[in-house]
Amino acid sequence: MTKIKYRLLCCISIIALAIGLYSCNHVNAQQDTFNLDLIYKDPGLTLDYWDATSRYLYFDIAGVRDFIYDTAHDSVTSGKPDENITSFFQASGIKPTAAEVATFGIRGNIFFASPNGRYSVYLGSSDDPTQPGELWLADRESKLTQRTGFQVRPNTNPSVRWNSNSTLFSFIQGSQDGDELLGYGYIPASNFKQAKFETFGDLSILGVTYRLDNRAFFAQYDLAPDGKHIMAFLKSAGEQLAIGIIPVDDMRKTTLVQNIDADKVQSFAFKPNDMSKIWIVTTATFVEYDRPQQTQNTLFQASKDWIGQVSFSPDKHWLSLIHAAAFDELYIVGLSEFYTDKPTPDLPKKKKLQIQSMCSPQPDVYRLWKIHNPNDTDLLFSWDVYGSDLSGSLFVTANHTVDLETPKAPHNIDTLRVSINGVYQDSLQSLDETPGLCPSAVVTQPMSR
Repeated sequence: MTKIKYRLLCCISIIALAIGLYSCNHVNAQQDTFNLDLIYKDPGLTLDYWDATSRYLYFDIAGVRDFIYDTAHDSVTSGKPDENITSFFQASGIKPTAAEVATFGIRGNIFFASPNGRYSVYLGSSDDPTQPGELWLADRESKLTQRTGFQVRPNTNPSVRWNSNSTLFSFIQGSQDGDELLGYGYIPASNFKQAKFETFGDLSILGVTYRLDNRAFFAQYDLAPDGKHIMAFLKSAGEQLAIGIIPVDDMRKTTLVQNIDADKVQSFAFKPNDMSKIWIVTTATFVEYDRPQQTQNTLFQASKDWIGQVSFSPDKHWLSLIHAAAFDELYIVGLSEFYTDKPTPDLPKKKKLQIQSMCSPQPDVYRLWKIHNPNDTDLLFSWDVYGSDLSGSLFVTANHTVDLETPKAPHNIDTLRVSINGVYQDSLQSLDETPGLCPSAVVTQPMSR
């Protein structure tokens, strides 16, 4: 399918679509255009999910043909998701080590690491023998664990979603009607021992009782980057739908988004780095809502209900939407132009990680390494053994060294490489490759520079 791209000129352009004519009335004086990129056109389009890095968008045609849109290369390819690419809901793609599986008692390979790699929510043991397990929270650095109290139902798949700064996560459970948002956990000031866990219940707002509204097939909500709020659909006993801003430390202080017809809302998101504003997508508009002022700035306006299925990317840099009439057109909107953030000042240049090789007691089985972080900030790094399929990720705290054990690669030379976000840090050949150094005497190489 040929990719078609065009620029929708607001207030002066009228574009003919399958449902008729619509126009864009842009009222933000600072913006002249709203960019819509037509990515794919075919009847029966359905959005599946974004990957955790916000690079790939997965969608399908009538549940039969699978496609991947790559934002980096602005291209569409056919095929199912790569098994190494992690979905939005898994948050990071980090897998547990064999030691963690044994130490934490992880069941069924259900493991959701935070984006920074420091924490993980996993399926562990339960006091209730009728349940398959309970979700636990672990600090991967200190090896401390806490029970969340979130019981997993039989024959269902739990999901966990983290916010961007690894301080707040949600607990989702599958059901016959789709996904249900049931509870959340948060780590105040990154203090693991103070972590708290809450289950959603009735909320009394201005004398009206509301409950969380888990819409069929997908629990619509967003986690604030600052880790202090959750935004979700609420429904009263009288079936009145609303959007609630829920403080994680006290649900009783929940407030409602005013002057918005929640029945027409398709999706919403906290504006990155500006908790006073939220983005709301209805069936015909895309607005920026100012919470303190209770006012809205319309960034896009269609002449009729034009917007169908909608999905924000995890980093909120992209919005994907499908045309509501025939569900035959998939669009991507770049949201960076609507950010109000000032340019990030130059930061002190990070020092590169350093590898040290250690003698292994069983060099024919595994190799031993130490990875040193000379920086004043915690870092998540990736490692691989050159020329093999051996790879993984590990968290190292500021000015500390972490131990790493790698299986013996299926060749004679083992060389370890480490990188951060694809940027090379260091590489080193194992001591066990040099005759005479191991194991007759424990000799360690100095830190590489």
